[in-house]
Amino acid sequence: MQRKAYNTPFWIMLFIAIFVATWNIVLLISIRQFAVKYPQSPVVRFNFLIVGWPVLLCLETIVYRILRKKIKSGVNIRIHLLAIGLCFFFLPLFTVFVSSILPQYLGITSYSKYLWVINKFRSVIFWGAFIIGHAFFMTTIVNIFRKNDIPNTDNEQPPGILDGILDEY
Repeated sequence: MQRKAYNTPFWIMLFIAIFVATWNIVLLISIRQFAVKYPQSPVVRFNFLIVGWPVLLCLETIVYRILRKKIKSGVNIRIHLLAIGLCFFFLPLFTVFVSSILPQYLGITSYSKYLWVINKFRSVIFWGAFIIGHAFFMTTIVNIFRKNDIPNTDNEQPPGILDGILDEY
């Protein structure tokens, strides 16, 4: 009996990868416009975060696409997808929302005092969710390639070590 393909992780990861790639392209364009406006500022020409994250997410998407028929349980996959969604989708949107709302209520001077707290909070949440998500991703891959033990369905007990010796006496 062939197992039904489990395509949901592929589509969710594809959505997150496209979102991150789009977000990073907009970020790159903003950095370029900033460099044109302020030529004396240092410019990030190549940054791992701009290119690396979309590539990593695309590789995970390809892994989910290749292994879609071998996925047995979706619990580890759900935790991975939630963690990656938190890292790359909800956390950036939350940061933009907080960065646009907080200065209006606190004022620019108070906001600058809390900015490092916001960045630390974001970093801790990002890396914690990233590590937890990828731990569950690796667990999923290990579970897919793990050999299944075939349980003994016979009611008979397997022969013991001393059964042959004791039968002679």
